[in-house]
Amino acid sequence: MSLRWPLLTMGVLLLTYGPCIGAAEEPTVAIAASDRAVLRLPPVEPYAAREAEAMLDSEATSAPSRLGGRMDGTARSPLKLQLFWSPAQDLSTQPGELTMSGESLDLAVPLRIEPGRVWLATAGIHSLRLGSNGRLPDTLAEIPDELWRVTAGVMHFRDLDNGYQVGGILNVGSASDDPFASWRETTANAIGFVNVPYGERDGWSFSLFYSPTSQLPFPVPGMAYLWRPDETMSAQIGIPFSLDYRPTAAFSLAVSYTPLTNVKLIARQKLSDAWSVYGGYAITNDTYWLADRADDDERFYIFDQRLTMGLERSLALGLRLEFTAAYVFDRQLFQAESFTRDRRDEIGIDPGVLGMATISWSR
Repeated sequence: MSLRWPLLTMGVLLLTYGPCIGAAEEPTVAIAASDRAVLRLPPVEPYAAREAEAMLDSEATSAPSRLGGRMDGTARSPLKLQLFWSPAQDLSTQPGELTMSGESLDLAVPLRIEPGRVWLATAGIHSLRLGSNGRLPDTLAEIPDELWRVTAGVMHFRDLDNGYQVGGILNVGSASDDPFASWRETTANAIGFVNVPYGERDGWSFSLFYSPTSQLPFPVPGMAYLWRPDETMSAQIGIPFSLDYRPTAAFSLAVSYTPLTNVKLIARQKLSDAWSVYGGYAITNDTYWLADRADDDERFYIFDQRLTMGLERSLALGLRLEFTAAYVFDRQLFQAESFTRDRRDEIGIDPGVLGMATISWSR
């Protein structure tokens, strides 16, 4: 499956709906006369676990009101194009080596935006190439040379008259080495949430998340206290967890966690209006259905930890360009019905470096 035609399709969508994105009016959400806020587009995140991490945050799923704080600006980009490459590294559990490279394109298009209510359509195409002469040790199958994640979905967010904020996200698609080859390669991710105000600034968040290609492939409930002691800090204390701290206009620290091991930490320092530097740590996990698997419930996992540093340049019209370098370690490939048990075809990969370029657009 070539990336040319999916990217062309996404490009046509962008050309068709791009003016709508740029021209969409940002409505004011009526929460309180003393606490009015401008509604922002929620983030587009490529994988289900990261969607839960970002979208269930009070800032991402609602207006930046008394219930939520500010998230890092890169998390709310309705258009994002990303390229990455990791050079050959030795396999630690068998002779051979492995290279990784890929591209991704994510897009969010407003369908309807009005005060206190938002409908968005989303789409994403992600391609991952694995170059290796190794084999999966138990099944003796070749390591898949190309993996795809193709999704489309809809998001809805609404403020109720009683001050509650509710919403949902539904994505359907395919995550496989042979996407849409059969029903076995299809997947669906769903998130629902309710934010309940408490006090002047705080609130409670109740959520339910489901994705068959997440580390927990069953419905996962969430409950968190939304704490905003002042304008410099906001936190979601519970599951999922997030913290956003901005002691100055130039420095920010963002931390998030969703079960089981999805962790993201990023510290950012503005050098000027146009330039920023950042560094961070993340645990990443991507999950796919291999088309020729013997067991319908068996998933193919790609897991790693990474330390990152990067440089960001703000361009005109809300465009942003980033160059990121990462040291990637604890790298694993394996198959299992669950992330936590009965693993087979385990392959370890020596630590290495990864380079990434990202161009995104945000309002």
